Amino acid sequence: MLYDFLAGNLPISLVILAAVGGWAYRNRSSISLAMNDPQRHWAIVARVAVISTALFFVWVTALDNWRQLLGYIVVTGRQFAADPFEAATTPDMLRYVSLALLAVSVISVALMYARHLGSYAFLIICLTFVPLFALTFNEIRISADAFLRLSEFALENPSLLDAGSILFWAAGMFVIIAAVVMTAYLTLFGLVALPLRIIYGTTVAPKKEELAQIFKSYERRARESRREDAGGHDGSGVNGDATARS
Repeated sequence: MLYDFLAGNLPISLVILAAVGGWAYRNRSSISLAMNDPQRHWAIVARVAVISTALFFVWVTALDNWRQLLGYIVVTGRQFAADPFEAATTPDMLRYVSLALLAVSVISVALMYARHLGSYAFLIICLTFVPLFALTFNEIRISADAFLRLSEFALENPSLLDAGSILFWAAGMFVIIAAVVMTAYLTLFGLVALPLRIIYGTTVAPKKEELAQIFKSYERRARESRREDAGGHDGSGVNGDATARS
């Protein structure tokens, strides 16, 4: 049972969820502002980006296979090695849905990046160091996966020491797999976002008046959000003082 868990999708998804969820939480204000853009069509794009990315994550976790998807970025002819656990191949129709959700997610996120005039430096990193990391560490994680594959019999009746060492190894491997998944996504994002950023920045960038209106709206909402947070803290403080006095 422990082996089935380690060989499955869920541990990888949990690491991805922790990383992406942590980033989203830290940037929740920016995400909220983008989803409430003064221009309705851009607000829709932002919501599509959030929803499609979440759906892609849930879909792959439940109905596809992260390791098999990483087979698309291994050296030609070695796709069979992408999943050493030899899980059942995902049916074509389910895989097509995964790829469609991925495409919608990447394109919509890239559009939002262009809309908010994101940094060119980050895109250059996404197209240089990031794919190098993804390709290199994908090969490393295949070897690590093969080691875990060999631990199947050791996990049938493991000693505490054996189970601990294998779990420690597996945890590090899941971090690597999650990192490869996310960097592969960022590589696709960079490929799409760079031309969109150039086009938007040179031809469709908002006029100064429109940009000022957007920033003014953002600042107003940020002030309201801070005021609400401050009010909540003050209220809790008053209640706490009253409780202490009683």
